Amino acid sequence: MNSVEMTVIVGMMSLALLAWIITKAIEVYVIVFIVDMRTRLRETDKEKTTVKSCNDLKLEVHTQE
Repeated sequence: MNSVEMTVIVGMMSLALLAWIITKAIEVYVIVFIVDMRTRLRETDKEKTTVKSCNDLKLEVHTQE
C-alpha cells in the first residue's frame, strides 16, 4: 500500500468513528430527555394530588364550622 491509500483508509476509519460517536451521543441525549420528562410528569402529578388534598381539607374545614 502506498501513502495515499493509507491516508484514505485512515480518513474513512476516522469518519466512521466520528459517526459512531455522534450516534451514541444522540442515543444518550434521547434517553436522558425521556427520563427527564418522566420525572417532570411525576412531579406535576404529585403537585396535582397535593393540591387536590389541600382543597379537600379546606372543604372539610368549611363544613365543620
